[in-house]
Amino acid sequence: MAFILVVSLVGCGGKIEENDGAEITTIMKDLATSVETGIGVPRTTEEALKYIRTRVDQSAIIKAYAPPTIVRTNPAIHVNRLLIRAGYDINRKLFTTSWALKHDDKTSAWTLSSTSFRDIQRNNLRYKPEDALIAALGRMGYSTFMSLEPDTGWGSPDDVFPLLAKTFQALVDDDQQTLLSVTVSGALLRAGRKGIDLGRLIAVDVPDMEFDPKGATDYLKERVKHTSEIMKYCQAEPDDILPYINAYSVGSMPEHCNRVTLSIEFSNPDKGKGMTVGKRAMMGFTVEWSAVRLKDVWLIDDMIINCLVTDTAKSLYDH
Repeated sequence: MAFILVVSLVGCGGKIEENDGAEITTIMKDLATSVETGIGVPRTTEEALKYIRTRVDQSAIIKAYAPPTIVRTNPAIHVNRLLIRAGYDINRKLFTTSWALKHDDKTSAWTLSSTSFRDIQRNNLRYKPEDALIAALGRMGYSTFMSLEPDTGWGSPDDVFPLLAKTFQALVDDDQQTLLSVTVSGALLRAGRKGIDLGRLIAVDVPDMEFDPKGATDYLKERVKHTSEIMKYCQAEPDDILPYINAYSVGSMPEHCNRVTLSIEFSNPDKGKGMTVGKRAMMGFTVEWSAVRLKDVWLIDDMIINCLVTDTAKSLYDH
């Protein structure tokens, strides 16, 4: 059963209760309606789409603006900025849509500060291959994909929420076996060990590119190292960080959407006052996680935590 941990912020004037998931989702849906109807599209969005429409069909743009449903799972902490990115695989073409939102502390309302839409070109995939690798997993046959499941179980069949806590704990504990079970990198590594021809699946997007198992292994190790460094700097226990990891979840995914990334910035709602994470005072705290849903299974693509501190303090945990 999923659980929510409540955290208190230093200097808060009262109880924090931010049930903003429906509001955030509505803002994204309103933009999708504007893009579909052509009415009320923000000027910068329309200018960007004008060039994209020369190479991308309008129907694909409409599908790629259909947003995931965002759910606030821990309303007891203050969020002041939120960046949501969603990945789409439409007719074997890859797209990314993002929505940047800012919280107005005076009105307690969210506003859309910017949005972007990108069709991912093959030359970009050579330098940032994660989209092609995720697409390759999605193009496996169902039985092949499910054969990657180890005896201990993997991913999450219903909800990404419990998977976030499980992944974070595995990063803290340097539990490589669990990371192999719950992450995209782990699924790719297991596919390689089973002799599945990932190169053939990747070639749909990037011909002649191969999966690099060492790179995937090193990536997981780097994330473990970074998590350890931030936990040490904050003098924090996992229970100090989990409330931030579990701030939001994903309720539902639109058709063609296979990936959701949330970059979340937390702060004290009392302007000018800092917050405390673990035993460390700081200006703010950030969490970014990326989750992928393939064949009705959730996997974590990435998870990273960071402190927003002064330049002087930052130098202490950068070394």
